[in-house]
Amino acid sequence: MVKIVDDLLLLAEADSGQLEQQGLVTLKEILEGEMERARALAGKRQLVIRRQEDLVVRGDAHRLKQLLGNLVDNAIRHTPEDGTISLSLFRDGDWACLKVSDTGIGIARQHLPHIFDRFYRVDTARSRSKGGAGLGLALVKEIAEQHGGMVTVSSKPGKGSIFTVWLRL
Repeated sequence: MVKIVDDLLLLAEADSGQLEQQGLVTLKEILEGEMERARALAGKRQLVIRRQEDLVVRGDAHRLKQLLGNLVDNAIRHTPEDGTISLSLFRDGDWACLKVSDTGIGIARQHLPHIFDRFYRVDTARSRSKGGAGLGLALVKEIAEQHGGMVTVSSKPGKGSIFTVWLRL
């Protein structure tokens, strides 16, 4: 319940434009920290770093950790024990790209336009304890946008998903 309240407060701050960009953030450190945290949660899932460039953006390190953490938590939640979750960090022109891909259950095409909406849940039959409150991806989108960036997704049911966060360098 505390996490849901914190998430709602963050979304309210984002709506009012109160999120602050505090300084230079080394994305490689965030990626490595998230990989270490995820290993404790991943069970038998394989976690790999595909690409890892040393990139720095202006922003709020705590919020960027939260953004990546939400994506990784979703990948773990929706990837079977024998699956793979990959993280990448690379430069694409003037953008830093953080990519989280998985070999999980994927997302049906009709849900893709809505997954970043607040409280939207693909499978409403799942319990809230397993499926979440539908705020994680809304937070990812808000944090990315507050940093002058965006998030994109591609997915195929039964094959997995790829979430890419674009942050201006």
